[in-house]
Amino acid sequence: MLSQMKSDIKQLQGQSVKIVNNLLQDQNLWCILLRLNYQTFIRGVSLLSLSIKRFVLLAGELSSILEKYQYLSSPDGEPEIWREFDSSGVHFAPNARRMYPYQIDWTEKMKMFIKQYEDIRNKAYPVIESIKNLELEKSRKEAFDLWNIALMNNLTRVFEAR
Repeated sequence: MLSQMKSDIKQLQGQSVKIVNNLLQDQNLWCILLRLNYQTFIRGVSLLSLSIKRFVLLAGELSSILEKYQYLSSPDGEPEIWREFDSSGVHFAPNARRMYPYQIDWTEKMKMFIKQYEDIRNKAYPVIESIKNLELEKSRKEAFDLWNIALMNNLTRVFEAR
C-alpha cells in the first residue's frame, strides 16, 4: 500500500501546476487582493494572508490521498476531515474545498519578516491617518468652494435681474 500511496502522491505532484493555476484563478481569493488599500494594510489584511490561504488550500489537496490510505484520524480514532468552512460558517460542508486544518508553524526567518511587516505597518499608521485627514479636509474645502461659487452665481443673477 505504501508504494501505491507514493504513486498517488507523485501523481498529485504532477498536477501541482494545474492546482496552483486553479487557486490563482479563484475569484474569492483575488477579491481580497483587489480590496487592498491603505486602510486594509493597517488592519493587517495583506498579501501574506492571501498566500497563507492559498497554501492551506494547496496542502489540503494531499488530504484525499491521506484519507484513502487512512492516515487522517483524530486521537479518538474518528476520521479527521480537512475541509474549509463555507461562507455561512459551516465546517465540513459537502461542497467545501479541502484545506490543511492546522496552524502553520513559522520558521524564525518568516517570524522576522512578519515582525518587519508589523513594524512597517505601525510606522505607516500615523502617515496614513494624516493622508486620510488631508483627503477629508480637501473634499470639505472643495465642497465649500463649490457652494460659494454656486451662491455667488445665484447672487449675481439676482442682482443682474434687478
